[in-house]
Amino acid sequence: MKHNLLNWLVLALLFAAPISAQTYPDPDSPTVNDFAGLLSDAAEESLNSELETLRSETGVVMTVVTLSRKETFAPELNTEAFARGLFDQWKIGDAARKDGVLFLVLQGDREIRIQLGEAYGQDWQLATVLVLNRSVLPAFKDARFEDGIRAGVSDTISNVVKPYLAGTQAPKTEGTGSDSFTFSAPMDDNDQPKESGGGISGWWAALIFAPIALLIAWSKMKSKIAKCPQCGNRGLTVTNNRLQEPTETAPGRGESISECKKCGHRTVKTYPIAARGRGDDPEDTTPPDMGGGTSGKGGATGKW
Repeated sequence: MKHNLLNWLVLALLFAAPISAQTYPDPDSPTVNDFAGLLSDAAEESLNSELETLRSETGVVMTVVTLSRKETFAPELNTEAFARGLFDQWKIGDAARKDGVLFLVLQGDREIRIQLGEAYGQDWQLATVLVLNRSVLPAFKDARFEDGIRAGVSDTISNVVKPYLAGTQAPKTEGTGSDSFTFSAPMDDNDQPKESGGGISGWWAALIFAPIALLIAWSKMKSKIAKCPQCGNRGLTVTNNRLQEPTETAPGRGESISECKKCGHRTVKTYPIAARGRGDDPEDTTPPDMGGGTSGKGGATGKW
């Protein structure tokens, strides 16, 4: 009996292991990455200018990213975890200051996340909720994505980033409209869910939960097979190729090819590969000009 249960657990681990890997899109720009095509050329140019001015005047890197949905990249993650993973892979913000900001829109998932850098802590969490409620979600509910993004970016700069830099106390008392944002479960110091007391232990727990783990693992592995944005069938393959290797002084260039064998849909996007500093890892693909920042636990997720 114990031998069979151990086999179940080993199988569960084998199924679960591959799904833990996370793949995120490569950045086109440290300012605006409109992969979902929600912005007009004029709006993207305006946002680029606004965010470049923010960086030149304050040193803060704020990056806008729009995606169709997170299923293509990391379906097993909730929106906060996905945003933090993307933030950390792109290394948004200054490495020492850690005050970068990610403005992430998942159009197909109908979710928006403002993710703050580590330096903000959780003090400015309510401020990001207020930004979503007054500037972003009303426009998104009417499918005015461009308006919501532009207003949300300006509101975040004016009422989160600049007050934080000025040492202003973060808002703590205004209403939050809890129906339009979400918070994750409490986390411990290692970013793992805090454990609660009680529960089932021993072989009975293994007997009950091993089959459930297998089913969950299989479901996640199946969902990892991305859907084609054109025909909706699963089986979209993504291949990344290096077109030009980076040097110690110049960035390289790569391309990401998405192909669907069902309908023939094919997209090709190029992306930069960071220049290598002397002695750096040649496989390091940290995007140029992001700065090396890390995410924190501050921010808010909105749904419309």
